[in-house]
Amino acid sequence: MSSLLRRFAAIPDARWNFLTMGTDIAFFNLGLSISSPYTILPLFAHHLTSENWIIALIPAVRTLGIYGPPLLVAGLVERRPRVKPMMLRMTLFERLPFLLLGIGAMLLVRQPVVLLALFFLMIFLQAAGGGLTFPEWLDLVARAIPARMRGRFLGGWSSAGNVMGVVGAALATAIVVALPWPWNFALCFGLSFVAVAISFVLLAISREPARPAVYAAPPAVGPLLVRVRAWLADRWQVVRTDAFFQPFLVVNAISGLAGLGNGLLAVAALHRAHMNDAAVGLEASVLIAASTVGGFLWGWLGDHQGHRWVLVWGSACGAVAMALELFADNALLVTLAFLLFGLGTAALQLAQLSFVVEFGTPERRPTYIGITFLLYTPCAAVGPILGGIIADHWGYRPAFLLAALIGGVATLAYALWVRDPRPHPVPGTQVAISAEE
Repeated sequence: MSSLLRRFAAIPDARWNFLTMGTDIAFFNLGLSISSPYTILPLFAHHLTSENWIIALIPAVRTLGIYGPPLLVAGLVERRPRVKPMMLRMTLFERLPFLLLGIGAMLLVRQPVVLLALFFLMIFLQAAGGGLTFPEWLDLVARAIPARMRGRFLGGWSSAGNVMGVVGAALATAIVVALPWPWNFALCFGLSFVAVAISFVLLAISREPARPAVYAAPPAVGPLLVRVRAWLADRWQVVRTDAFFQPFLVVNAISGLAGLGNGLLAVAALHRAHMNDAAVGLEASVLIAASTVGGFLWGWLGDHQGHRWVLVWGSACGAVAMALELFADNALLVTLAFLLFGLGTAALQLAQLSFVVEFGTPERRPTYIGITFLLYTPCAAVGPILGGIIADHWGYRPAFLLAALIGGVATLAYALWVRDPRPHPVPGTQVAISAEE
């Protein structure tokens, strides 16, 4: 422990960043918990349409927004000795949509088609703002927090946000029940905006450590097509030469496809378990509580045993949750499914952040992040749409069965095929990694 504290103290402003960047995570998670993409957002859309495939677009649209843009901005991040100014500009796009959606819910209540279109536009912009911010933010975390504490930093502060989010979810449920449509959802969106605005201030006062090395990319010359080919060739070279990175990319994509049942949990509880809006809203508290416990558990496990095992256990929890949904025709089984789903989601979200930064050299880290999530995006976006189509045509059980089977495949592949790069860094990374640790 003393050795770990010495490493922590050796990084300039580490304690300040641990506090400010950590509370940023907590308040941002609070905002997301109040307008939960797994309960509140589907319920809002359910008031505007009865089509399952449209409601299932919510996680698909969010996935496209979050995981599509990072590779587009990775090159810009790699060439900057400081990324915080760029990050603060980009992150406005993931915070303002909550405010705009709350206003739209009040003004467009008599135009449900227009409101539904605005709803999807706002959740896409909110997610895309996160995707544009993600490489800068994760690169900043990797430089500001020692490697041996990243799991506990990300997991612990996410869990702290979830503790706050339990209260937020309960408040959101009370608001949904007590106020008439659409004022109940408009207030939820407004409170989410307040929480993410506070998190913005906390992020703004963090202190960025200088990057030890900036990637000197070859100058872009020639026609646009030539430059695009050079850009693609550079990314392909990263994938082709890193034997540890390749299997992770494949299995991560399979894991994304396993999320085809994620957008159906809330509406399946309404229709199959005959729960009302208030009861489904309370499941958000179960989800947040499970994510809270999972954050501490998975953060500790990742720091001590490696984040690959967090991916294994998280994928297994998600697969079992989908399997339980095959029989979830009562509140008890629904709650147990949400509990396991929360544990699994916390594990996968944490490990995908902490695992990917261990590949490659620090100066190429943004490209590794961008490649990972660009290849994850198609499967993770198509999965929920496929799940919604299956649910509309054949019912919820076939959708959950397919999700459970794919999740089981991902679990085995994470355990048997993916290797942890931390004990065996790729050539040229040993000195940089040791310095960060």
